[in-house]
Amino acid sequence: MAEQRIVQLRAQLDQYSHQYYVLDQPTVPDAEYDRLFNQLLALEAQYPHLLTPASPTQRVGGAVRGGFATVRHSAAMLSLQNAFSENDVRDFDRRVAVALNLPEAAALAIAYSTELKFDGLAISLRYQKGLLAQAATRGDGSTGEDVTANIRTVRAVPLRLRGDSFPELLEVRGEVLMYKSDFAALNARQIDLGFKEFVNPRNAAAGSLRQLDPAMTAARPLRFFAYGIGPWHGQAADEPISHAKLLDYLRTDVEPCGVSRPGRTGKHSGHCEFPSSFEVRERYGGISECFAYDVSTATAGCGALCCWHLSVRGRRRWRDLWPASVWPRG
Repeated sequence: MAEQRIVQLRAQLDQYSHQYYVLDQPTVPDAEYDRLFNQLLALEAQYPHLLTPASPTQRVGGAVRGGFATVRHSAAMLSLQNAFSENDVRDFDRRVAVALNLPEAAALAIAYSTELKFDGLAISLRYQKGLLAQAATRGDGSTGEDVTANIRTVRAVPLRLRGDSFPELLEVRGEVLMYKSDFAALNARQIDLGFKEFVNPRNAAAGSLRQLDPAMTAARPLRFFAYGIGPWHGQAADEPISHAKLLDYLRTDVEPCGVSRPGRTGKHSGHCEFPSSFEVRERYGGISECFAYDVSTATAGCGALCCWHLSVRGRRRWRDLWPASVWPRG
């Protein structure tokens, strides 16, 4: 009976957290959440053998650490290469066609995904059998810092993937950031306490995530948005064949992120053939102030994964574009 109630409470609290921190659509008052949370705490204290790392009560914990362990990424987290003009973007398009050995006619049909680039801290989340096992910063792209204890306090990041079917191992790549309104409120509190103000939301988010005391991170209003994946093994379903389908998978089937559909606060994506990709960048560039978070210019990701040969080979071809590159081809 107790085990059944514990499972029910965890599911309820996870759902309420998802509605509050990811969808920004709270459905219960804070007092009700706290009541259920305390009920779960009491039951887990009474039946400690039923306690699991994925329980909502286990987000904050552990002593202050002396430093961060180093994590070697199983797949590199690369930087984006800059393109400042339409000619730069056209050069990129030509390089993609050459790298893929595409005949001229097929090269003209390459499609691209364009999306706004978050201005936050890049993070890789490793899920094993659906449970959050490790979180690491980008670092130098090959190695980063283990911030698992801290990322567990970010309530937009689920400790267990939503849904019933997921790969044996899945690494979700995304960005930790701070909304501009939350940043303003944080700086106001800093001033009231006589502390130094943070320079910008990005630095505030990065500094908050790298606190040696996870409780300090928990006190900061951090958000997480996913935009891609790393390794995917033991798949419960076929890996998405395009970037658009990947985002759909993240937001609907697994939901380890707060990615929104176009037209809502979150990541806006467009899918187009090459010439209009620069136009999308120009269009988005003028509305960046409309978003709740800071963004850089729109970036174009190679649509080889969703281009002239639309199949599972799409993402394999996309991966083949840059294994030895400093930057991904996007």
